[in-house]
Amino acid sequence: MTAVQLPFTSDPYEGHNPYLVAFASTRGLTVDVLVAGDHWQAAFMAWMSRQWITWCEATSTPHAFRLRHADEFDAWLRTEYPAVPL
Repeated sequence: MTAVQLPFTSDPYEGHNPYLVAFASTRGLTVDVLVAGDHWQAAFMAWMSRQWITWCEATSTPHAFRLRHADEFDAWLRTEYPAVPL
């Protein structure tokens, strides 16, 4: 099992990191197609950083305290990417 994949299931989304699923969807790809390519890790990390910064600004949360609010961030990301099963 890799860091990208969680325990196997029959749901094509359920076996993947939900943040990675959302990132792949912004590029019009599935996770499997995304990770088959090169250099996706740096792009994913930059995208996640931008998502956190955007959320922190929208909620006036100091960036240093962002991880204390992971559940709120998850809920916000679900509203930003409603078609993606996070």
